[in-house]
Amino acid sequence: MAWTITDWTANPDWAQLANIQDFVKAWNERRLILNDASMIVPAASWDVQAVTHSDGSAVGWYTIQNWIEDHYTSFVVSHAAGSPLGANYYDGEASINKYASFNAFMTAALGAGRTDWRRYTTHPDEAGSDLGGKMQTGDIIGPWIFEDIQKAFNALIWTGGSETWDRNGEQNAKAANKIDRPTWADAKSDAETEYNADSRTASTPRATSYGHQFVDFGFGAILDRAYMYLSPSGQPTFCRRAAEFYVKATKWVVWDASGDDVLEDLWSLFDEQDPSPDAASFLSAAAGDTGFSVPNWVPEPALGETLYRGWLTSSNGYMILRWEITDGFEYS
Repeated sequence: MAWTITDWTANPDWAQLANIQDFVKAWNERRLILNDASMIVPAASWDVQAVTHSDGSAVGWYTIQNWIEDHYTSFVVSHAAGSPLGANYYDGEASINKYASFNAFMTAALGAGRTDWRRYTTHPDEAGSDLGGKMQTGDIIGPWIFEDIQKAFNALIWTGGSETWDRNGEQNAKAANKIDRPTWADAKSDAETEYNADSRTASTPRATSYGHQFVDFGFGAILDRAYMYLSPSGQPTFCRRAAEFYVKATKWVVWDASGDDVLEDLWSLFDEQDPSPDAASFLSAAAGDTGFSVPNWVPEPALGETLYRGWLTSSNGYMILRWEITDGFEYS
């Protein structure tokens, strides 16, 4: 569940604004996102205006706060200074981050200057001070509790992680290696002929070229290109979510994207999908050129010189799931 943050002071209807069922629904939805199927049912003793049970133990608000503190690091950063980052935010970014510290998470969710929950033993209208931290025995109840939890849940809406590359059973690469050619033009031409006739497999996407002029053996030329997919499985299926797929490329001595939609040392979005909610597995579009165009050549090497050009990746890909909660979680 997502909220347009309520002006609590303008509507003091506790039964409407502090509906424990809504908060528990939002809590259970985040539990399902993390593949935790154990649903929480509000106890009859969860009184929205109470701070403690008759035995002095904390009630549901503390329990929810505690769960958020235990699990915020499982979510990809989707907010900054209280505002959403927007779809495809990480395209062109150097890193894809999960919330790294509780203080940073609270600032991202609640806004600049906020690093903790609010709690009071004396009402702020009576000069009470914000003591910070989860609810404790002796605290007073107030709208700040519900507002903070709302905003925290609203910032727990993206999940994701590193995913290994998958060739999907396809011959996903071409390569060629020619040496001892009298001219650079001969080396390139013979390499391209061999490359276009080739078919093989590879484990990472890339597009590279190589050239060398040997002292005793003329020119050598190498081409190498491969595409790959991401195919995560075991994803939660209880409601709709969009998927973003990223690749991070690095240069092979000299950077050249060779026509691929990749950026040097930055995450590049290469596919986005909005599958039905019952899809537990994904197959991304390909990262890299499935048409196997010839990678851009290095220039002609001088005598004894070796030249490298292109891009490759030594890292896994990354998938982000953006859970559709603009007007609440969508189950259709």
